Formats: sequence, C-alpha cells, structure tokens
Amino acid sequence: MLLSEASEDIVDADILEKYLPSFKELKIQFIVPIGTKKKFEIDPVFDVKEQDDQVIWALLSSSDRVIAF
Repeated sequence: MLLSEASEDIVDADILEKYLPSFKELKIQFIVPIGTKKKFEIDPVFDVKEQDDQVIWALLSSSDRVIAF
C-alpha cells in the first residue's frame, strides 16, 4: 500500500512517506508477493518485482539489510 495511491490508510504513513523520495531517487527495488500488483495500483516510478514466497525467503535469508513494511 505504501507504493500505491492507498497509502493514506496506513498507520504512521506520514513517517514512512518521508523516505519515499529517497527510494525513488536511489531506484531501490521492491520485492512483493505474486499478485500484489493486481491488488494495488502501484506507482510506476517504483521498481517493483513480484516473486513467489520461496524466492522472497531466499532473498531475506541472504540479505545483510532488509526494510519490511
């Protein structure tokens, strides 16, 4: 929801929204579960890639840093 038009429904969205310009500028890729793009209208300026749960778990377990929303 943070990457979509529906971000006003998120608790503490104002805190998270201050980081969005940095995510856009740095072109940070967001990995989301398959089907997320059908549920939310994702802002096309973000680099969003859908992956299955197994790939997401592999990415999480091999990462040094992760931001979870």
